[in-house]
Amino acid sequence: MRFNAPIQKAVLILAVALAAPAQAAEKIIALNGGKVVIRQEQQWMLEASKRVVEGDFPAALALYNQVLASNGGNIQAYLQRSFVRRQMQDENGSQQDATAAVRLSETALQRDPDNPKLYYQRGTGWRLLKDFARAREDIRYAIRLSGRSRADWETDLKAIALEEKMSQ
Repeated sequence: MRFNAPIQKAVLILAVALAAPAQAAEKIIALNGGKVVIRQEQQWMLEASKRVVEGDFPAALALYNQVLASNGGNIQAYLQRSFVRRQMQDENGSQQDATAAVRLSETALQRDPDNPKLYYQRGTGWRLLKDFARAREDIRYAIRLSGRSRADWETDLKAIALEEKMSQ
C-alpha cells in the first residue's frame, strides 16, 4: 500500500513511537553484554516491533496475537496491535484494541494514579481512537507527572497535531 508523503511521515512517526519501548529494551539487553534471558512475551514484543518497523504487518499481528494470548493485560501489546490493524485496513479491530488499551489503563490508574506511563498509554489509546483532545491531555499530564523532560512524548504531541490536521 502506498501513501502520500505527509501520511507516510505520520505513519512512520507512529510506528517508531510504538516500537520505541521494545527497541529500548533491545538496547539494554545488548549493553549488558553477557547472556541475558528475557521472557518469551518480551521476545515476541521485540520481534513484533522489528516487524512493524520493517512494514511486515501480518507477521507483527501474529506476534502481538501470541503476546495477548499469553497475557491479556498487556496494554502495550494492545496499542501496538491496534496500530498494526489500522495499517492492515482493519479499522474495527484497531478500535477494539485501542479501546481495550484505554480500559486496561484506566483500571491500572485506579490502583496507581500517579504513574505517568499509564497516562501516556491511555493517551496513546485515545490517539489511536482519534480522540486527539483526550490524547493530548493525557500525554501532557504524563509529562508533568514524570517530572523530567520526555522528548519522545513531546514528539508524540507534535505527531498528534499532524494527525489531527490530516484527519480534517
